[in-house]
Amino acid sequence: MHRAAPGRTVRRKPATTRKAPAAPASTREALVPAPSEQAPEAASSVLPELPARSWHGADAAVVGTSHLRANPPRRCQDVALADTGGRALAIVADGAGSAAVSHLGAAAVVAGVRRLCRTLESDLALTLDAPNATSDQAKALALRIVAHAQGIVDDLAEEHLRDGQDFRCTLLVWLTGRQRAFWLKVGDGVLVAERDGECLCVGPAGKGEFANQTCFIGPHLREGQWAWGELDANRLSGLAAMSDGAAERLVANDASRVAPAMVKLLRGVAEARVGRREVFALLAEADSWMGTSGDDKSLALLAEASSPA
Repeated sequence: MHRAAPGRTVRRKPATTRKAPAAPASTREALVPAPSEQAPEAASSVLPELPARSWHGADAAVVGTSHLRANPPRRCQDVALADTGGRALAIVADGAGSAAVSHLGAAAVVAGVRRLCRTLESDLALTLDAPNATSDQAKALALRIVAHAQGIVDDLAEEHLRDGQDFRCTLLVWLTGRQRAFWLKVGDGVLVAERDGECLCVGPAGKGEFANQTCFIGPHLREGQWAWGELDANRLSGLAAMSDGAAERLVANDASRVAPAMVKLLRGVAEARVGRREVFALLAEADSWMGTSGDDKSLALLAEASSPA
């Protein structure tokens, strides 16, 4: 593993074994500064002393009613994590409903990606905290995360003597930084960012597995089937990742609108009034989800810490 030496900025070339897809033009152009807008490189390459931001997090995953009606009942295949024990990050994985042990894949991928991000902290600092970082650095990060997640699924298949398809899952990632926030999206589910009190969906809209349009972390994932990007961290106050089951009530079908409840949830997290217990209660409230598909629901929230009014 390559680490940056103190006092030097290391330029890393993207891995050549996989080719990351370009994020949608409108997303990349809006969120990545043009070269003329990027801060000039200082005479010293030491990272600037920028103020660190404090984040609160909350997460939960709840088994869907359709899984409970199965005989025998199926366990929850969603996993959600909001971790503020270092650089704040949010990760959600949704195991493929048709895959026999995808719950194992989702759990292992979330844990493994979290550990990878903690291990790569020096690289993340160069990519997300430095004002003069390039989009190539973020692209290399996206490639490493996807390759690592696929390796986790390969290892599970070898350990359990099963096809890797049995462990396949989607993957959503948020990584916070002083200058930029990084996102990654493999398959369906929704990423949401809050800026200036308004929540907007980020990244391409996903489709359901049984429409044969969803891709997964697994043996058949190909280039061009996943997306990544960056957001300017200025005025960014909240981030959310959710599976498609949770998105049924919290986001419009075409991802054009986010429910007002998301702003309230993020404000509650920011003020430490909403935690895992409250998110779980929301996702488990039967009356709130009547008329939906009954799929598993998972939600990971990050909000910049603030004091209650």
